[in-house]
Amino acid sequence: MAFRPHHLPSYLSGPSPARTINVTVAQSGNADHFSIVEETTLNQGIWSRTDDSNFTLTITGTDASGILRFKGSGHFEGTFILVVVGVENSVPWLDLKASTNAFDTGASIHQRYYNSNAEESVKRSDPYTSASIPASDTTPEITARYYTDDRNLNENAKRRGVIVTIT
Repeated sequence: MAFRPHHLPSYLSGPSPARTINVTVAQSGNADHFSIVEETTLNQGIWSRTDDSNFTLTITGTDASGILRFKGSGHFEGTFILVVVGVENSVPWLDLKASTNAFDTGASIHQRYYNSNAEESVKRSDPYTSASIPASDTTPEITARYYTDDRNLNENAKRRGVIVTIT
């Protein structure tokens, strides 16, 4: 479902040209855990983090994005999750990908979002504000959603931006 705001959400605006997207990753209490292994950006962005669950993408370009790549352990050993967030023409978008191919790195996949012939480019041209991957033998259930105001936040999301839930 596409979301096209009439104005720039408050978490993407500010007095300076730089915008930030906060990403909170909430993992359920199961024994299998996903750890961050890669952070990539395209078009003038930089990642920072306060811990292994809270990340901030600071964007200084007009159309920029970032990828967080996580590697699974336990039952999900060998599974990689990619969380992709960005802004296209001042409209936020996101995507999720799961892969068991170790060569599907953030760096190798990121450029596909800017290649008009790739299926990933649709995510930028028709922005999505939520995404999900159903559970399977190799992948846990994963959901991601932009939150635009405090009423939509749950106890795991301490700030505005994106919440990713891995269950």
